[in-house]
Amino acid sequence: MNGRQFGPCLVDDGTRFRLWAPAANRVDVVLEHPHAMKRGEDGWFTADIAGVRAGARYKFRIDDQIDVPDPASPFQPDDVFGAGDVIDHHAHPWRATD
Repeated sequence: MNGRQFGPCLVDDGTRFRLWAPAANRVDVVLEHPHAMKRGEDGWFTADIAGVRAGARYKFRIDDQIDVPDPASPFQPDDVFGAGDVIDHHAHPWRATD
């Protein structure tokens, strides 16, 4: 895992999703279907979803009422209100080291 603290992060067997939603009682990450996220300290919700790779599209569902885009998504191909797209940041040949 890289140093990202929130947003989607590729892990060995899938993707880790994190969202800070301190007022929410429940948060799901919605891919093809919803996956419950675990509430942690200080309002952070986390879910490790096996098999989710780069290119997967997702949103978050808050309290079974509203679907929202990820404010930390590095790529939202359908605009800022659309689903996020999981990105493999190591697949690009970056020239800058910082």
